[in-house]
Amino acid sequence: MKKILSWSFRGLLIMFLFITFQSFGQTQMSREEIALKKAEDKVEANRLKLVDIKRDINSADSLFVAGEKLEEDARIRKAEGRDEMKAIEKQFKSDSKPASKEAKNKDRSIAAQGKAELKEITSKYKADLKVAESKVKLAEKDISTAGRMIDKADKKLDMLKTKLKAAEKAYEDAEKALEAKQEGK
Repeated sequence: MKKILSWSFRGLLIMFLFITFQSFGQTQMSREEIALKKAEDKVEANRLKLVDIKRDINSADSLFVAGEKLEEDARIRKAEGRDEMKAIEKQFKSDSKPASKEAKNKDRSIAAQGKAELKEITSKYKADLKVAESKVKLAEKDISTAGRMIDKADKKLDMLKTKLKAAEKAYEDAEKALEAKQEGK
């Protein structure tokens, strides 16, 4: 009976050791697969980070281009507004000379008519000049807005270029680690 128990005990012990070694081999294989999967995930995460940074760079580039276009358009509108102001002033001078002469006439009725005409010309001049000045002010506001847009884009691009270099380095390192794990497999 003791021999039967000892043989069965030995059999159980051998079976236990066999199962342990077999599961140990599978665990080792699973660890390698897990490490490989983690390396692949790390490469993918770094690739996605690169894609996000490049998208942000494109966004900053478009902000920069939009700022430049706005500034160019605003400078053109500002020049047009100033030209319009000069034309209005020139027209006022030419229109107000005869009315001013009439206002200085000794005949009261002619002087009154000249003053009324001068007042009308002056009010039209002021209204036209106000419109032209508002165009110039709006253009100047757009120029300053464009400047802020360009500055913001510059700062963002500088920051993103630094991030891009770091992300590219991390991606390359992750790819090298993945290749090393694949070769070790």
